[in-house]
Amino acid sequence: MRRPQVILGTAILILGLLLLIGNLTGIDICAYLFPLILIGIGVWIVTRPSVIAGGKDTQIQLIGDIHRRGKWAVHDQDFLCGVGDIYLDFTEAHVPEGETRLRLYGIVNDVRLIMPEAEGVINDANLTMPETIGVSIASTSFLTSARGFGDKQDYFLTVYENESGSYASATRKIRLELFYFVVDLKIRRASIGTAG
Repeated sequence: MRRPQVILGTAILILGLLLLIGNLTGIDICAYLFPLILIGIGVWIVTRPSVIAGGKDTQIQLIGDIHRRGKWAVHDQDFLCGVGDIYLDFTEAHVPEGETRLRLYGIVNDVRLIMPEAEGVINDANLTMPETIGVSIASTSFLTSARGFGDKQDYFLTVYENESGSYASATRKIRLELFYFVVDLKIRRASIGTAG
């Protein structure tokens, strides 16, 4: 079983047990649950940078938006955005060969991913072959609303996993891992200069 599924399953199990105990004892667990969740998130935010300090780049924006567009270097990175939007435009970005892992954390976010259309690559026979950046996404959230790769669905208490058709064969890959309470995810392809 994958780690995101274990985390989500454990969180749902604990929430269910707390609500059951509240019903059996007559104690309003929800009155205590929200503050406990906020305390837990605060502790996690304080301790998270020290956990990943070993060479991992982290950008933290508790309230507001995170934008990456234009010419930017993609590398293994964590984005923490409590409430806001994350907009990652890869149409002009430098994506290195191999797999690059991006982790996105938050409470409630809109996540917009703009991927480039196929690019012309010259192979050994001097023929131009299309190459795209392969994308793989796993979202562990209470609610994931996902639109992309020809798919449009809402995932409630289910881990959302999908990847572009070119992921296995692509020389440049982006692996996105999302950890949210609620996330609205949209992925689209655009030509360079038209992503807007």
